[in-house]
Amino acid sequence: MLRDFTTGVIDGARGSAYLVRHRAVWKWVLAPAAVVGVAVAVLLGWLFAIVGATGLVGWTSLAIATATVVATFAVLVAGPFNELLSEAIEEIESGVPAPKMTISRFCYELAVGIAHAIRRYVPYLVIVVGLFVIAHVVPVIGRSVAAIGAVWVTARYASYNSYDAVWARRHWSYGRKWSYLREQRWRTLGLGAFVAVLLAVPGVNVIALAIGSAGATLRMLGE
Repeated sequence: MLRDFTTGVIDGARGSAYLVRHRAVWKWVLAPAAVVGVAVAVLLGWLFAIVGATGLVGWTSLAIATATVVATFAVLVAGPFNELLSEAIEEIESGVPAPKMTISRFCYELAVGIAHAIRRYVPYLVIVVGLFVIAHVVPVIGRSVAAIGAVWVTARYASYNSYDAVWARRHWSYGRKWSYLREQRWRTLGLGAFVAVLLAVPGVNVIALAIGSAGATLRMLGE
């Protein structure tokens, strides 16, 4: 368990190192980062204003809400770019040119991506709402439990979103994606935890999912 988790964290570090060494792929990293960066700045300003009005009670909610909204928005914006990033990495590493993007392929992958996003974010939002309730209703340990739960669910969904840059291009079914996460639970969670930490770092959070996608791509190529 611990060994696999550590290996997953190393996968994330490999993704970071790869992006540092290969500047040619950064066009797929910087474009969504600019959009996400502006949105994150606006979001944080708004959330800190709310916390200023509600006091310390709002800090747990701030952490959960920030991770949730940032991750959700980043996925929606960066998802298509991360697929192109993953495709570029695979092309560099394998030496095999990627298939050309066509309108039919784009429409198909877009439709599947939206359907899968809805399926995974409905339970995700239910869990987040549950954490809010626990944080404010359960005495003494409620906030601690909610904070731990927020870290876990953010890491789990960050791992999904990182690997989906590869899965979406391979047209994996929704069930197959979650089966992989279950089979490779601790390694994928290690990568997700690495990305989740980056999502909490100002400035770095705008490229966190790109780093995760690079790490996941290198992992899948090594299988």
